[in-house]
Amino acid sequence: AQDSIVYTRDQLLALRDTAVRAEEETAGLSAMREGDATNPSFLLSSWGTSDHNLVHLLPLYKPLVHGEPVVTHTVKKWTAETEEALKDCFNTTLWEELCDPYGEDINGLTHCITDYVNFCVENTVPTKTLRCFSNNKPWINPDIKALLKDKKRAFRSGDKDEMKVVQRKLRRKIREGKASYRRKMEV
Repeated sequence: AQDSIVYTRDQLLALRDTAVRAEEETAGLSAMREGDATNPSFLLSSWGTSDHNLVHLLPLYKPLVHGEPVVTHTVKKWTAETEEALKDCFNTTLWEELCDPYGEDINGLTHCITDYVNFCVENTVPTKTLRCFSNNKPWINPDIKALLKDKKRAFRSGDKDEMKVVQRKLRRKIREGKASYRRKMEV
């Protein structure tokens, strides 16, 4: 049989007074922290012979990754094969038939040729959609992300030798990624 806890009237009043006092302390803490970056969510009453209360603080700001939406970019993936396919497309074009209707109208001719070139590029060069998160650095590429996952795995396994090897590879890849990003931005 399970023992049931029986409280006296005085014990029940003391429990109620403790709860009321904890609620008043929470209200006082909220008033003190009004202009601060944190706000207490709730106050736990003292347990046993503890001489302090637990105050859980929640940030009022939103982290950057939650505050901004994911940005998607569409990029063209240029390779030697796509360049050859684009050259073939331009070589097979009958330019005279494309240009003759415009005669001396240079603006119309420019518009027509630009539209045709864009049409050929859209049909021959594959596009790739990239998702950019607000907390990602621009030089982070899939190789670096894979090494970061390997580093986490090595850390969880507790293998210090593997951790050193992966960390060395990661530093090298980050250095290469930053250098390639710098070269890309300077061009």
